[in-house]
Amino acid sequence: MHKNKILKTLALVTIFTFVFTGVSILIDSNIVYADSTGGLGGNGGCCGGGPEGPAEPDGPDPIIPPIVPPIIPPVLNTPTCAMSANPGTIDSGDNSTLAWVTTNVVSASIDNGIGNVAVNDSILVSPNTTTLYTGTFVGNNGSTIYCNAQVTVIETPPIAPTCSLNIDPNSIQSGQSSELSWTSTGADSGNIDNGIGDVGTDGTTTISPTENTTYTGTFTGSGGSVTCSDTITVNNGGGGCTVNCGGGGNNPPNVSLRSSGFEVNPEPSYVYLSQVPYTGFLDFLFGKVKVILFESRQFIMAN
Repeated sequence: MHKNKILKTLALVTIFTFVFTGVSILIDSNIVYADSTGGLGGNGGCCGGGPEGPAEPDGPDPIIPPIVPPIIPPVLNTPTCAMSANPGTIDSGDNSTLAWVTTNVVSASIDNGIGNVAVNDSILVSPNTTTLYTGTFVGNNGSTIYCNAQVTVIETPPIAPTCSLNIDPNSIQSGQSSELSWTSTGADSGNIDNGIGDVGTDGTTTISPTENTTYTGTFTGSGGSVTCSDTITVNNGGGGCTVNCGGGGNNPPNVSLRSSGFEVNPEPSYVYLSQVPYTGFLDFLFGKVKVILFESRQFIMAN
């Protein structure tokens, strides 16, 4: 044979051709193959050399290594997240539901005191003021992402406190007692003067003033302070007669007499105590008229 049999290859990645003394060499990443084209003294070498040399015997078949598939690393998808607040606007003291959903996330946390959470979950929040909640989420590829939701709080202005204070009865005699009561709204604390001191926002107490007194309460809340008051009258003395009470002066006692079936002749209009004893007159009246003595010097008789 003029040429050796060309060995078949399984896969050629890169072919390099070298020409040297009439020999072509085929190279891939694993196997080297040779093709003699005459060589020195070969038949019709590259340049019309000498006569064809003897045929070379076929060599052994090449050793083909096993094909190993390439190792493809797993594809790690980008993490995602979304947060929402429902309702997004609340009145002070109300609640909102904060919820979040994620993909390709391995851990999650939320600020404003919430802390670590599940990667998909929800929670009730009740902020006192408008608050932006931010979640921090770590993906399975090691990257960190953030998402947030805001809860807007409508702050209602505090209500101004009110109060009422009442004394019953509001007029007593010295030494007697009365009941002082009070009520209030929008107040957190209260104080009443004249020795009563700090009190609750509603209540009653017993008072025994010795003179006319005005009690004033002051009640305080988040909306400010308010005062209210009431007055009690204290009457000194025992009362009693105020007209014709004796004692002379411009207020002399008056006595009214009526006849009882006998005649007095002459019938006197007045008898003064300075006239007693009076002979004849008292003898005439003896047993018929009772004489009443007073501190006043005037004695009045009438039919």
